[in-house]
Amino acid sequence: MLAKQLASDGFFVFAGCSNENSDGAKALKKVENILVLQMDVTKEQEIDRAYQTVEDRLDGKGRLTMPEFVNYCMSKSALTSLADGLRRQYFNRGLHVCIVEPGAYRTDMVNHSRMEQLFDQDLKILPERVRERVNDKSVANLKHSADVVHMAFMREDLQEAIDPIKMAVRERIPRACYKPGGPLLAVVRWLYNIAPDEVADEVIHEIRRLSMLVKRK
Repeated sequence: MLAKQLASDGFFVFAGCSNENSDGAKALKKVENILVLQMDVTKEQEIDRAYQTVEDRLDGKGRLTMPEFVNYCMSKSALTSLADGLRRQYFNRGLHVCIVEPGAYRTDMVNHSRMEQLFDQDLKILPERVRERVNDKSVANLKHSADVVHMAFMREDLQEAIDPIKMAVRERIPRACYKPGGPLLAVVRWLYNIAPDEVADEVIHEIRRLSMLVKRK
């Protein structure tokens, strides 16, 4: 949706896809002003090739946009720090770096059954000495609470997430950060930012405990 809307507005869009042969990627290839790039972010060679393609096509034009469970949160924190550093480094050079931090939106990527499959795959590649200490009940509880909490914040209107990205591209001086996600997530973010870490830990623990009382759909 985002790529098509930006392309229709006259922007040239580099659309990174984890599978360029998927139905969605094939549909994008038919749209004028969109170049589909094969880019699985877990494969360094594909990232390098995509970067080289963008560099060759831009030829010095355009602007650099830094893209946005524990490892997922770690990667987001790293990207946020990178964007903050780049934004401040190039503050007076006409280059604006910003990030968009959307909440949970219903897409194929956040299908919980698929996420559980990936979780199980990750468990299988753990060293034997680590895996044998993993309690099956705790894993089941983690999957349950993650599903319930995730669904509580899930939003249906993808346009909510797309509009801030379009604003970030269009505005002469974009904000440092856009955070779409609805009123509930906005309140949670606000409380999380002002609460001491110890209080946040207790609240998260209580939310996970209460989530176990909710029946999964």
